[in-house]
Amino acid sequence: MTLRDLASRHAKAILGSTRTGWAEDVTWRFKSGAPDRTFAAVVKRLDLQPATPSSRATTRRRVQIEIPRDDVVGVTAISKGDTVLCVTREGEDPVECQLVRIVSQDSALFVVEVEA
Repeated sequence: MTLRDLASRHAKAILGSTRTGWAEDVTWRFKSGAPDRTFAAVVKRLDLQPATPSSRATTRRRVQIEIPRDDVVGVTAISKGDTVLCVTREGEDPVECQLVRIVSQDSALFVVEVEA
């Protein structure tokens, strides 16, 4: 077993089988029109962001999501224009968020930042 295989197995064990505590359900919506995919992912809610760089008003909610890079318990590719349905504030209903950037990626995970 290579280190890459071990990292992938570890990510699948944490994100694929755990539904409480570590992960919550998110729905990935592909721009390409492929069927939506719902899976468990680690969601980190960030501080409110300014509406514009020169504005002090904080209206944008940003979230970082750790997504398994897998065709069964996650996604294998991310494209500009994909959206994700997730909870941006505890206790609220999921909202559709736009992909802002890919923070990092490796053979086991994508870490993306999305914005409501």
